[in-house]
Amino acid sequence: MKKRLVTALLSLCLLLSMSGCMGDKPENIIDKFCTAVIAYDEKTASQYIVDGNPEGFVPQLEIDSDADTTSIIEYIKENASNITYEIGEVSIDEDYATVPVHFTFVDASPIMVSTLSDYLSQAFLLAFSGVDDSAIDTLLVTIFNEKVDTVDAAEASIDIDFACEKVDGDWKISILSEEIRDDLMAVLTCNITKANETFW
Repeated sequence: MKKRLVTALLSLCLLLSMSGCMGDKPENIIDKFCTAVIAYDEKTASQYIVDGNPEGFVPQLEIDSDADTTSIIEYIKENASNITYEIGEVSIDEDYATVPVHFTFVDASPIMVSTLSDYLSQAFLLAFSGVDDSAIDTLLVTIFNEKVDTVDAAEASIDIDFACEKVDGDWKISILSEEIRDDLMAVLTCNITKANETFW
């Protein structure tokens, strides 16, 4: 009876020990980080980065004061549920690691490019016709809503390599580069930010 109890306790200790080791892996930190980012939870995501991180890698989806952008924000948030990611083979060199992540997401750049093209021509005409500025402010949103129904979004994917390092025995993501920030922003905004930058 005592032998069985000791064996059971040893097995439990071994299991708990293995669970602890399993939790202390760079890929687990990346998994938690990606989950938080997709939920637009920058505060939680920052906990997994060395020394925290300045704001800027998660879009602040707020209503513009000059135009009601609610429909665009809702479109982006709805498509966030379609973001998927797959963690690849991790490369570890002592206290440093590289974790590749393959993201797949909705690419709304065809919608945005078509929206901006129509907006330029229509806004130009409205400006010279003497209409109220509020009409021009809401024009972009109106056209975007129309294009969502008439222009097909695509599917896009992107590979991001996250650099990790051990800090006081815990794995953390190294400071995010500007390129990684831009890539994350594209994933989280259905590529709308990159389409906007490219168009102008």
